[in-house]
Amino acid sequence: MRYGYQLRAMAYYEILMMWRRGSLRLVVIGLLILPLAYILIVRPEALAAQQSAIEAGAQAATLFAIRTSLMVLTSLPLLATILVALPVLLSEVIPLDFQRGIHHWLYALPLSHRSYLFGKLLGAWVGVTAAMCFAGAVIGLAGWLSFGPFDLALWITMWSLGLLVYALFTVGLSVLLATTQPNRRRAVMIGFAIVPFVVGAYNIAPIGLFQVDALINLSALNLTNEPLALAPLPSLLTPEFIGAVAAVLLLSGLIAWYRLRRLEYT
Repeated sequence: MRYGYQLRAMAYYEILMMWRRGSLRLVVIGLLILPLAYILIVRPEALAAQQSAIEAGAQAATLFAIRTSLMVLTSLPLLATILVALPVLLSEVIPLDFQRGIHHWLYALPLSHRSYLFGKLLGAWVGVTAAMCFAGAVIGLAGWLSFGPFDLALWITMWSLGLLVYALFTVGLSVLLATTQPNRRRAVMIGFAIVPFVVGAYNIAPIGLFQVDALINLSALNLTNEPLALAPLPSLLTPEFIGAVAAVLLLSGLIAWYRLRRLEYT
């Protein structure tokens, strides 16, 4: 009971601090601005392509697949936020406490290292989850109004089991590894350092491969009477992917926990 209360209190505190510092607001803006700009830019061309397909006698399934592929591709601009901005902006979560000396009075409280560490991590995860859900709803609505109806079930699955899961992995890795740093500047350097790793891992993750499939569908599209359809959405949470993510986060968590114990009396 007490452990759960401490986790909730630390998570709430961290969400509040991220919002006041502006990092969470920057995440929301980053998640929205690039996909919405993409929709505005490609909208005239997308509508013209759909009109040409109708005049060529394309079937309804082809038009539906075109719109769905376009919506899948709206997630590509998000990679700048998920793979670059998130590690850099949220790496400061714990090092800021050390920089400002807050950790001294935290250690004076009946608060375990475990509650402190995972409360901070939980706060970052909840904040990013809320930002992702809000951005997904806004972008989905904008795409529906701009392109027309698309596969909503695929869109929700892609966001919840693909983009969101990978965003949480990126945030978790950044927060935990940056725990070893004594100030914000050093933490930001760690955030930049893990960017190549998360980018490389994304290229072989199921969600990344599915986005490539959508891009190939559009680039190879020939407007014929034959229906075009996206390949079935792969399992975005394969056992191999889950195992790899869990192993990396567990190792990072152990490193962070050990570092916190060593810095307790510094």
